[in-house]
Amino acid sequence: MNAKAVASLFFALLFLAAAETGLRMLDPGKGSRTVSYTTRRPVIVNLGTSRTFRGLSPEEIADVVEGAGMERPFVANIFERAATNVGLLMIYMETVRPWAARTDRPGIVAIETRGSAMNDSYLLRDEEAWLAERRRVAPSSRNEPSGFLLSLRAGRFDLASRIALRKVRFTRGYRYVKRMAARRRRAGHRQEEVAPLETYLETFSWGRKPYGWKPFNVAAADLRVDECREMYAGKLLKNYRVGGIQADALVELVRAVKEDGWTPALYLMPLTGLHRTFYKEGEYDLFLDRVRRISEEEGVVAVDLDRERTFTDSDFRDTHHLREKGSIKVSRRFAHRLVLPLLRSRP
Repeated sequence: MNAKAVASLFFALLFLAAAETGLRMLDPGKGSRTVSYTTRRPVIVNLGTSRTFRGLSPEEIADVVEGAGMERPFVANIFERAATNVGLLMIYMETVRPWAARTDRPGIVAIETRGSAMNDSYLLRDEEAWLAERRRVAPSSRNEPSGFLLSLRAGRFDLASRIALRKVRFTRGYRYVKRMAARRRRAGHRQEEVAPLETYLETFSWGRKPYGWKPFNVAAADLRVDECREMYAGKLLKNYRVGGIQADALVELVRAVKEDGWTPALYLMPLTGLHRTFYKEGEYDLFLDRVRRISEEEGVVAVDLDRERTFTDSDFRDTHHLREKGSIKVSRRFAHRLVLPLLRSRP
């Protein structure tokens, strides 16, 4: 074989190798090796909203567990601007499941549930877009759907609908989730077939200290009652309905966690008495009843961290976000009432 033929063969092989690499990057599920993750200690993930982000201290939770004579766990809050159960499901499927399903020692996924997250009449735009793209059918229980959702519900995913969906894909929250999913795929190609889980989790901001906790550290409580009332009574709790798409999303999330071998649990963060007045009569009880039913039907623990109503207004930054001192208090309660019992019950 002459030099010209050898050179041609070399460049052809080089081209094929590059093409294969590109295809793997575009679709890591085809032709790529499976990366599994190892961990030497329990992993606890708190999947929640800004109430978790501001209110649960991972290090305080780990201290309580270690102080009880158990192995110190890795604890982190995952908060990516989710406002509803659909948003939490989106974050789990896009950000958590890809690594959670491949760990050698499954842990606990604690899922925050809140009244506004169960309202079928409210979705963030990025949550709406993710759900529409995933199902091609919009939620049938939403009271005030956009024209875009009406088209989807009628089965008309036409050009105008595609353009509307494309616009939403560029919202901040939607882009963030997709960027994290791409980072996870790239990291999977760089790592060995067996890799330390905590090393991988450091690619996320919540995988490093302070592990997804940013408390309000203010000198005096300012409950911002009027601002919170306008936000909740005027928007998040408007036309309150439960039992449809948001309840279904929570059930789907619980089942997905179980399928991945992890232990799901539900928890409710504390609220001020003023915040509960933003609900119309009977609405908050309706929410609590739905959480209880899901807990019983799915066989998961549900912990109301404010069941005794022992938090005072001085523990809060506004009507529903805790200050740092309230955060430490609820973190200890979270560890004692949810984490320790689940860790002790695991084989």
